[in-house]
Amino acid sequence: MTQIFDHLLLSCRKLSVFDYAIDMFIGAYDVERLQPQPVVFNIDVWVRTADSDADTLEGVYDYTLIPQAVDAIVADGHIDLQETLVDAIADRLLIDPRVQAVRVASRKPQAYPNCRAIGVELFKTKNK
Repeated sequence: MTQIFDHLLLSCRKLSVFDYAIDMFIGAYDVERLQPQPVVFNIDVWVRTADSDADTLEGVYDYTLIPQAVDAIVADGHIDLQETLVDAIADRLLIDPRVQAVRVASRKPQAYPNCRAIGVELFKTKNK
């Protein structure tokens, strides 16, 4: 695992979106199918530095692609599990040839009354 991070640190920039919140239909329980609930995302995308060396928007990875990926997955409809959700977001982001790795974390802040949130986190690299 350290070799993966060493490679990413030496050859990539990490772009992050913090606390992206969206109301969505998620959950395996019947009560969770009745109304949307908030889900909060923290997402990191590692992009090769060679692909982003210009000082123009056209020369870098566009941050808006990250929330757009979340929105597209959410628009597909109800998802039972956060695990399925983060997998789908990671796979969508990794389609871009510039993206070498992603970390997708989701939390459901209203899932349980006695905790701030429950969540799932996934780290995934491009298959080589």
